[in-house]
Amino acid sequence: MACRLPSLRDRLTADTRAWHLITVPLMITKAGTETPFSLFNTHQRWLEEDHAEGEYLCYSARNKGDISYMFSDLNTAMAFKLRFG
Repeated sequence: MACRLPSLRDRLTADTRAWHLITVPLMITKAGTETPFSLFNTHQRWLEEDHAEGEYLCYSARNKGDISYMFSDLNTAMAFKLRFG
């Protein structure tokens, strides 16, 4: 029996049902660092600076500890931010 892997849309919808309540901008940072993704000009610049591998934290711009979600790659974190914040 074939098993269909969930699409990015399916994963974001299934894993993040409460995120529709967010009313503040979301920030992305590489786990273990304090530099938000938004301070970088482009996604490409992050890749060039070797930030592509690792885990990424998407969090509320109001309070980092308020709402957060960990992603295993930058592309998924960016897709999440574009959809929800």
